[in-house]
Amino acid sequence: MSAEAPAAATVPYVDILREYHRIQGLSTAERVAWKDSVLIDAPEQLAELFERSIAQLDEAVGKGLTNISLNTRETRGGPKAPPTPTKARNSKKKNAEKVGPKTDAEKAHEILYAIFESGGITVSGKPDLAADYAGYKIAPLRAKDETIFDPSADGAPAGDPSAHFSIDVLLQSRDEDALPIVGVLEYGEDADPILALLEGLAYVALLSTPGQWARLRKQVTVTDEDGDSPRFDERDEPQFDIYVILAGHRRNAASKRSALWEAMPAVIDALLDEPAIAKHIRRIEGIKIPLGTDARAQFAGNAVLGKPVDWDND
Repeated sequence: MSAEAPAAATVPYVDILREYHRIQGLSTAERVAWKDSVLIDAPEQLAELFERSIAQLDEAVGKGLTNISLNTRETRGGPKAPPTPTKARNSKKKNAEKVGPKTDAEKAHEILYAIFESGGITVSGKPDLAADYAGYKIAPLRAKDETIFDPSADGAPAGDPSAHFSIDVLLQSRDEDALPIVGVLEYGEDADPILALLEGLAYVALLSTPGQWARLRKQVTVTDEDGDSPRFDERDEPQFDIYVILAGHRRNAASKRSALWEAMPAVIDALLDEPAIAKHIRRIEGIKIPLGTDARAQFAGNAVLGKPVDWDND
């Protein structure tokens, strides 16, 4: 008689993930209204949701959810290279998928690979934003065995949570604090700063429980002659930066989303004024990466990869 497969690990569909999916389903006009009513007029609502989400994940671990893990394949023993853009594209052929013009996702992968090749990013005119590459596709809600969202949660996506939520690129600030940076890659004309911001907040919430912070330190390492050691220093409270990394994007003043872009400086200031958010997030920055005909050619060596986003006029 064959052994039964282990039961799937059930992870909570925490409130900030629920809100991200809800906002994702809104029209641009509805997102503008939500931005005004919540992000501008009542940022404490999002701060409470952020804080509650950390507590929800922490409570689930306290009730016996012990096999939750990060995606360690790309991080143990030092940062691992993402697949080359050519290899990633060829895998579609291998899987008999249609290979046509490059998709925005494939172009975003080129940006990810370029950041890896350069060892990180340096930012024109803002040396304090320089950061080292530390990993890619980090999945905060992954376990060794099968993982699913709590099936009793209304609206929770089906399947492996890591298929829905994984950090595009993990960086480490080059300043004395050496903080982890959650990098959200946005490619193309349809980049939405509100969704990118919510995505970054969600990842920070998912990494800010004591257990998740310990796992991040254990599993994201640097390697020297003495072996592996934690990349990130121990801290009383986990703290992160968020970088929204934009490529292939041009602002269109006539676009309905222009109101979202114009509001970003005020939105970020309001959120970072909330103690529950400032406790875990030091700064939120926009980094724009200019593209040419060959994106990777611009990233050779330690070339400057971007410049801060002027949220008002970019």
